[in-house]
Amino acid sequence: MTAFHRAYNIKEFCKCFSIGRSKTYDEIKVGRLRAIKVGRRTLITMADAEEWLLGLPSSNQALTTIRQIRRSGASTLTNQA
Repeated sequence: MTAFHRAYNIKEFCKCFSIGRSKTYDEIKVGRLRAIKVGRRTLITMADAEEWLLGLPSSNQALTTIRQIRRSGASTLTNQA
């Protein structure tokens, strides 16, 4: 995998955005977070993750988090995956 993710699996999304699995699936279920299925895997694109993050009450915090992720190139996730 490259150093930059275009989509996260649930485990990667939870780690990157500091959110639990149950809450992640709740957000998907109520439609605030869009996810796609690829076979048995559930993936969340970076664009959908950013849109979800910007929709949270504290959008300034969301922008800071997005900038940090882009700067890091999500390389910490690929090293551990």
